[in-house]
This record gives sequence, C-alpha cells and structure tokens, in this order.
Amino acid sequence: MTVNQCIEQLKDLRQDKDRFYKTKYPDGADTDKLVKDIQALDIAIDIIQEYQNEKRQAMLQAPILQRSKNE
Repeated sequence: MTVNQCIEQLKDLRQDKDRFYKTKYPDGADTDKLVKDIQALDIAIDIIQEYQNEKRQAMLQAPILQRSKNE
C-alpha cells in the first residue's frame, strides 16, 4: 500500500465515522468516543501528510546539496 492509498483509506474511514456520528446523534449528544476517534484519524492524516511533505522537500534538496559538494 502506498502512502497516498493509506491517506485515502484514513480519509474514507474518517468520513464514515463522521456520517455515523451525524446519523446516530443528530442532536449532538455526548459522544466522546466517536469524537476522539475522528480526531485521532485527523491527526493520523496530518502526520502522514506532513511526513510526505518533508520527504518531498528532502528529495528536492538532495540534488542541490550534491551539486554544492561537487563544486
């Protein structure tokens, strides 16, 4: 599974949780567990996307660093 597939699965799961929350508790009843699950999924998505961005930046920087070492 690629990183992008992982992110998409987490986003799908998050949407499913959100839909379930809104259907089961339309009045916004106390649902700490579901809210925490949704927040955990949001955090996981953010962490993976941040890692992906840092990796992309490092890959962009690598050729620049290599050229400066050779000069």
